[in-house]
Amino acid sequence: VERDKRIKLPHDQQTAAVQTLAQSLSIRLEEGTAPIALIDAAVFSALEIGAIMPAFAAAFLLPSHYVWMAKKHYDQRNWEESLRFAKESLKGRQRLSSNGFVASCRYMCLSAARLGDEEVFKEGIALLDVKAKDDWAKSNIAFLKGFNFRMKGNLPKAETFFQEAYNLSPGNLSASREIASICLARNNLDVAERFAREAHSHAPSNPYHIDILISVLIRKHGRRAGHIVEINDMFDKLENVGEEGGRSFYTTRKAEFEHLCGSNKEALRLIELAVRKTPTIFEPQRLHAEILLKEGNKVKAFEKIKKMRDIVNARNPKERRTNYRQYLETNAHYLTEVGEYSEAKEIYNDRSVFTNEEQQSAVREIEIVQGYKLGKQ
Repeated sequence: VERDKRIKLPHDQQTAAVQTLAQSLSIRLEEGTAPIALIDAAVFSALEIGAIMPAFAAAFLLPSHYVWMAKKHYDQRNWEESLRFAKESLKGRQRLSSNGFVASCRYMCLSAARLGDEEVFKEGIALLDVKAKDDWAKSNIAFLKGFNFRMKGNLPKAETFFQEAYNLSPGNLSASREIASICLARNNLDVAERFAREAHSHAPSNPYHIDILISVLIRKHGRRAGHIVEINDMFDKLENVGEEGGRSFYTTRKAEFEHLCGSNKEALRLIELAVRKTPTIFEPQRLHAEILLKEGNKVKAFEKIKKMRDIVNARNPKERRTNYRQYLETNAHYLTEVGEYSEAKEIYNDRSVFTNEEQQSAVREIEIVQGYKLGKQ
């Protein structure tokens, strides 16, 4: 039930089901009618519902059980429970293996970053710092710091720490993917391509990796993208894996391709389809706004920008402020199109999002548009 995405149980029903399982296992263990291998299941079930641990199973409770529960809930995007179990596991840190201790601190930091709990994040990093004796451990700490900055929307600092994590542990898939994504957002396409290709080589059927690499190549090749055989081949791959489970990777990226390299009207048709499929995902909303601006439909573009603002300001743990920079850039593009040049320039003064060089470059671009429009008048 947990792994099958077609099935969704309400929380109270899921709790009741697990509680029934836990009670059944406890009775069978006490009676001696269950195999010893089911003890772990009994422990996990009791932990899941917060029940008093049966005496038989309690003897087998280990801190590593809490680490496993922290991972399980993190993978299920239940950050609060993941953090709670990570903290519980660290109460018995003397009984954790070295890998178990690192994993526990990692889930503690990841969940805290998702929830915006800076104090708990710092606590987890401090615990890891004490044990960081080799490059792998130091790489792990750098990655977590980069992740925390990415959750805050500070992509320049996030990139610095992800790059440090990669340098300390070359070939680190997680760091490669993050660097590629951030460099794409910052329009550093050469670096983005290098790391996107590395991430893709490790997991060639991963839709996230294919999506990033296609986006990099489209932006890099511009109108020639339609003649690049590699891009066409990758679209075929993305079509096979990118729409599963109600996703819209293929439709969204195909819309970007048409927007930058082909028919903007076809791009509009595709992106409207993507938005209907995934209305709460940021990227289709961003691309929809850009396509509408190119069409000259500023009223509808502004409606999309408001939706983007709602997403980035909701502080949803699934989202936090990872797309805050893209929202600001799209908003600045809109303000430039409607002639509010000072307001557009002001956006780039946020030093937690843009570097001095990025601010100066963006302002120059706005002034070029401003000068061209004033000259036409």
